[in-house]
Amino acid sequence: MQIIHSKKKFKVHNKLEKGDTVGLLAPSSHQAYGSRHLVEKAVSVLEAWGLKVELQPGYDRKHFYLAGTDEHRARCFQDFYVNPEIKAIFFTSGGYGASRLYQHLDDELISRHQKIMVGLSDITSLLLYIYKVCGGIVYHGPNLASGQFLNSHLKHKSHESLYDNLFQQDFFPTYTVSTIKAGVGKGPLTGGNLSLVVTTLGTPYEIDTRNKVLFLEDTREKPYRIDRMLTHLRNAGKFEDIQALVFGEMVGCNNENNLLWDVVEDMFRDASFPVVNGLPAGHGDYTITMPLGSEVELETGANELRFVADCQHTN
Repeated sequence: MQIIHSKKKFKVHNKLEKGDTVGLLAPSSHQAYGSRHLVEKAVSVLEAWGLKVELQPGYDRKHFYLAGTDEHRARCFQDFYVNPEIKAIFFTSGGYGASRLYQHLDDELISRHQKIMVGLSDITSLLLYIYKVCGGIVYHGPNLASGQFLNSHLKHKSHESLYDNLFQQDFFPTYTVSTIKAGVGKGPLTGGNLSLVVTTLGTPYEIDTRNKVLFLEDTREKPYRIDRMLTHLRNAGKFEDIQALVFGEMVGCNNENNLLWDVVEDMFRDASFPVVNGLPAGHGDYTITMPLGSEVELETGANELRFVADCQHTN
């Protein structure tokens, strides 16, 4: 497998406009039969924003626990990504299977294109792939045919964050976080789901954390498993040159004794960079949308993470 490392620079001012065509793909788990209506609801949300939606052919296929064979899902992803009429790509859900597409994708072909892409959870594999291969404008944000995005009591906040990132020029929000280790840090944002970030290690698409602010989130992982994955990243040198470590929602990962955060505090007690948690990004009822590659500033004295500049791809 030959990877094409992008030399392109990009800015997040490439925004959507009403009338644009966007794609909705299922590159991972199949959509459960009882939740097929969520795909229709996701399409309705996008159409209400003035967008035209092209749905992946056979999105409702089932192959084992996947939304079709690897070849089918990879072909759909690649066809949508290189189609100049499609301005952005969204995803129905995560689950598992996105990393299985790597061997079926044409890196050189995909590297000639750039477009907005939004997803989280298992989609982390594709976000990091696109960011490395072609400098595409990747956002860590909601998967649209999910109960989190469509049925949560805080869905309006998730919708607003996604909409603002997609359509609003010069959108530089500030978010409140909680300090685990004090300090300040500044750099491009990278990361995603911890379990998926770890699986990139040793592949051609291994996450690059050098001089970056690293964001991590996960769901339903016990504290010792979080410990194991963070230790794996540390042993792989991924914390050596980072500017800050930011934890998003860790849904179902802590317990009543606050064990997870005690472990994290102990693990990074002597770190040279600040560590915070509480960023509302991930699998929680409310998830913000964030452009990976965008410059952020973390200041624990003010308990703030600020987006301060457009994306600059540096591969």
